Amino acid sequence: QWLDQALREAADQPTLVMLHHPPFACGIAHMDRQRLRHPEALEAIIARHPQVERVLCGHLHRSLQTRFAGTLACVAPGVSHQVALDLHPEG
Repeated sequence: QWLDQALREAADQPTLVMLHHPPFACGIAHMDRQRLRHPEALEAIIARHPQVERVLCGHLHRSLQTRFAGTLACVAPGVSHQVALDLHPEG
């Protein structure tokens, strides 16, 4: 896997991992359906590399911070609009 190799080669450099879709559930049902598929593979890679200081992503159009793979994960807010925060499951 290219990411694992790249992180191995940069073991002494503080690193950010950036992606569009969050690799974790956010609790907003319609956004969680669109999250990164098979996030456990990414989680395992990041957890092996302590130089990863942050995981940065977007897509949610809401600011959100959480822990992922032993580091801080931050979601950037939307620049055009904010998605309504609805933490109630659809139904």
